[in-house]
Amino acid sequence: MTRIGPQRRDAVAANDAGEPTAAAAEAAKLDSPGDIQVATHADDSYAIGGGELTLPSAGGEAVAAGLSVVEARSASRATGRAGLVRDLEALKQRLTVAIRPLPDIAEDAAQNALATSAGRILAALDRGDITMEEASRAEHMLSELVGGLIAIEQGNFTLERFDPGDEPGFASYDVHTTAGDTLRVTVRAEGSDRGQARLKLYNVVDGGERVSAAERIMVRFDLEGSELDGDQLRSAIDVQLGAERTDPDVLRMNKRIHGVLLDEHGQPLINRAGRKVADHHFDGLPDTLSDRAMFKTFVQEFLDKLVGQQGEDT
Repeated sequence: MTRIGPQRRDAVAANDAGEPTAAAAEAAKLDSPGDIQVATHADDSYAIGGGELTLPSAGGEAVAAGLSVVEARSASRATGRAGLVRDLEALKQRLTVAIRPLPDIAEDAAQNALATSAGRILAALDRGDITMEEASRAEHMLSELVGGLIAIEQGNFTLERFDPGDEPGFASYDVHTTAGDTLRVTVRAEGSDRGQARLKLYNVVDGGERVSAAERIMVRFDLEGSELDGDQLRSAIDVQLGAERTDPDVLRMNKRIHGVLLDEHGQPLINRAGRKVADHHFDGLPDTLSDRAMFKTFVQEFLDKLVGQQGEDT
């Protein structure tokens, strides 16, 4: 399979003479050194990781001036692209704290997937594939997820069991943060005829208000193939910006940011619902997680930390 985006996918990378565009040069300038340096596509120059960093809030100087995060985000949005760049850079730095609730084995891959997604937002804006309003919405989705993970790391949440159902090995929890947000965590420890083994996180409440499907970010760790009896297993991370419930011929914002997958003939892959398949799948998890027992341990380790902080039983 091949990753493509809309027709202007490479516009941010180079001009007709093969020289870096101003946007690409700016992206490179914003990069900082770190332990992870993955840039598999021209527009993924924001995909970085690194050591311990400060924990800035979105909005940069606006926050320093005493504005709330919401006010700062509005101020950044008003300044257009420059404000978006500041917010995405701040978000990348906050990732070093946000990944800590995850088991160590998945931290690096998760940081890379989220940082790469942040970089693709700016690249899509520069290509003209999303509007400034859409870019701000996408940044806000990522920021909400990051904020929820940081709340878990810092213990600033209460936990509520949500619709446990009767499926063995399946659990769902609502993480209610002290900021008024809710992050839903669902896990299936082992694959079955009901679906793949997975750990999924997505936002359902933002500032006390329900989040619509179109505004919902979902990050999912999957063990692909685990719903079958065979041994062809592969672990991966998905980062989806907004749910896909629309006409199959319409490219939702998620696909315009991430691009779509092509088959060996250069044609878009089509799923069973007749929709093009977004390229929001990220490799990078250690091979050891492409194992049923190890993936189950990974899921349980995350739950143990989450539930253990609240003194409850899984």
